[in-house]
Amino acid sequence: DIVSHAEGFIYTVTMNATTGQNGAFHPELKRKIESIKAIANVPVVAGFGIRTPQHVADIKEVADGIVIGSEIVKRFKSNTREEIIKYLQSIQQTLNN
Repeated sequence: DIVSHAEGFIYTVTMNATTGQNGAFHPELKRKIESIKAIANVPVVAGFGIRTPQHVADIKEVADGIVIGSEIVKRFKSNTREEIIKYLQSIQQTLNN
């Protein structure tokens, strides 16, 4: 089984969509992450489609890490420095709670 031989971390996709597009998390996401963690010897990181503090709150309960990519790039392109800081602080606060 490839999962039991993984090194570093395992990245799991949260939804079936195109990068940067809206979509819903896979309905079996939590079960999928839990089943991977049961046999993996490395952290399981979830990413793809994570944009909001609520997304982070939903995923942080099961994943060892969270990747936010396209949303941060989008915000850097179209928001002020203060808006970006506010967004990142909201994500950090969610992670810390």
